Amino acid sequence: MLQYTDRTFLRHLEYRLIEELEEYLESKDPEELADLLEVCYRVAELKGRFSRGAGADPADKGSRAGRVF
Repeated sequence: MLQYTDRTFLRHLEYRLIEELEEYLESKDPEELADLLEVCYRVAELKGRFSRGAGADPADKGSRAGRVF
């Protein structure tokens, strides 16, 4: 079974970000966009910047900062 350290797993996820973005830009398929978001959330979790619990909606941050994206 393959095991990653957080550092190598993060590097793998960063490559996946690029891959998922390219797939979305090519296809414009919302499923690809959802895949991209999942990878973004996982990177943020590893960096300690995101929790899928209460307040996990990215729009919350924008509204707290006075903007909506």
